[in-house]
Amino acid sequence: MTRGRCGLFLAIAIGAASAAGDEAPASNSAVVATVDRSEITAAEVEVRLLLSEQAEQTGRPDREAIIEDLIDRRLIRAFLTQKGVKVPDDLIELQWTKLEEAAAAGKLDLAKVLSRLGYTEKALKDDLRLPLAWTSYVKKQTTDDQVRKFFGDHKNHFDGTTRHVRHLVVIVPEGAPVDAWSKAEARLNELRGEITAGKISFADAAKANSDSPTKESGGDLGFVHFHGDLAPPVAEAAFATKLKNVSEPVRSPFGVHLVMVEEERAGDISLEDARADVLEAIAQSMWAQQTQELRKKAKITRPAGR
Repeated sequence: MTRGRCGLFLAIAIGAASAAGDEAPASNSAVVATVDRSEITAAEVEVRLLLSEQAEQTGRPDREAIIEDLIDRRLIRAFLTQKGVKVPDDLIELQWTKLEEAAAAGKLDLAKVLSRLGYTEKALKDDLRLPLAWTSYVKKQTTDDQVRKFFGDHKNHFDGTTRHVRHLVVIVPEGAPVDAWSKAEARLNELRGEITAGKISFADAAKANSDSPTKESGGDLGFVHFHGDLAPPVAEAAFATKLKNVSEPVRSPFGVHLVMVEEERAGDISLEDARADVLEAIAQSMWAQQTQELRKKAKITRPAGR
């Protein structure tokens, strides 16, 4: 949780306080997973779900994905502790003070809000500490040459390049059976075959089959950037697909998509101007690699029925 996540936490705290009124909070301490000897509770999942609902571009929060993310966070926290990576306590206290001040400005008692959410002060401070510690670790492990190579390998992700994109989506409703996803993918594979064979244009296929409001314009999304304009999996497909080609079906939190790229406009943002975004992307990549390795050695258990 970064400074921005502090703001998100305060937003969901206000919402929780408004919804609960003066009622006493229900206990939410059931264990949903154990990572080695560290327990993950239902309360943590609920808080993370609320944060996900407030964050932009995340789509529908998924409880199972949240639990997996919390498992990864436990693994990284233990890894950073083992590596001796520390965040100065005064930096955490500074963020904590700002959070208390923001809560007071909203006429909220932070301790009571945390209790109502089934969360603790220590848990929230750990949330504040983890991304700062990971960023510190990544910066120490990453050379300038590696930053330059990453920028060069993914240049159109960072230099302001835009692509004119069309998409076709089959929405998979929340709570739909698991096979609804595979059925949607099968349908889009059929459509992709028809499009690539020249039997139908992408625009006409979108008009006839897409569940998005953009169907009226043949799925036209206009020119988009890699960051911020599309759900991340769709952006990945849009910037990996060759011009005039159609992507394989790709899943997002909303459903299954086909993407077609009409044209590209090159950007001109330099590495130095994009360095912060490049480092963030490197940190995300290293996180994924490290958690994959840590999971191979960890003892992860999930109680039956959870």
